[in-house]
Amino acid sequence: MFTSKLKELKEEQAEIRAKLAEYDNADEKFYITANTVLNLAKHALEIFESSEPARKTGFAQLLTSGPHAKGEKVRFYNTRTVQ
Repeated sequence: MFTSKLKELKEEQAEIRAKLAEYDNADEKFYITANTVLNLAKHALEIFESSEPARKTGFAQLLTSGPHAKGEKVRFYNTRTVQ
């Protein structure tokens, strides 16, 4: 009886450690993404001004697109046509 309970608790402990590792990994990915977005925002004007016209158009379209959440992903759809 003691052995089976010990085994059960060890399995539960392993599951908790696995979940904790997933949360740690998710936190790290979030901070990396947040840092990238902040750096992009910080240098957006510089990047825009030094870009070719086609890239400027794409950048402007991205900024004027409407976000749409689907599950954990956010997608951007162009809300107007560029001619």
